[in-house]
Amino acid sequence: LKDRYAAAHLRVAFIQQEKGDPTAARTAYQEAFARYDEVLAGQPGDRAALLDVARGRHRLGDLQAATKGEREGARHSYQQAVGILEPLAADDPDAQALLARVHQSLAAWHKPESTDAALAHTRQALELRQRVAAARPADARARRELAAGFTDLAILENQARRLNEAAAAYEAAS
Repeated sequence: LKDRYAAAHLRVAFIQQEKGDPTAARTAYQEAFARYDEVLAGQPGDRAALLDVARGRHRLGDLQAATKGEREGARHSYQQAVGILEPLAADDPDAQALLARVHQSLAAWHKPESTDAALAHTRQALELRQRVAAARPADARARRELAAGFTDLAILENQARRLNEAAAAYEAAS
């Protein structure tokens, strides 16, 4: 029952975020994370709960990244999601796909200040997306995200004036 209560709070946070109410979303995120802490205290390896927390940390990071003055908070939330997902991603395409999205968010976070850091996260995201696409060859979303990953890499390579690498990434995306 605690896991359902935690999941309900997380869904409320997502809805409030989509509605454009960051204050209500933050409150719901805090409540969801507190409930998930209770769930994970009793079942530390609960994959579903861990994935939900990572998804919530990622979405909270997106909210923070879009809020003036919360840039560092966004990076911290993204890093928390990475810390949760990395152990799960070894053999779980769902965790790999989510981890790829978090790395892409970190790439966007780094992009204004460090193309090299943005490229590193984009490459990590792309490697994960390749693993997901290989594990799920019939999954259209996995193929779309893989193509988007190559495009993201091409854009950054082009900005870094690595034109051969940019061309190769664009070619791989098509």
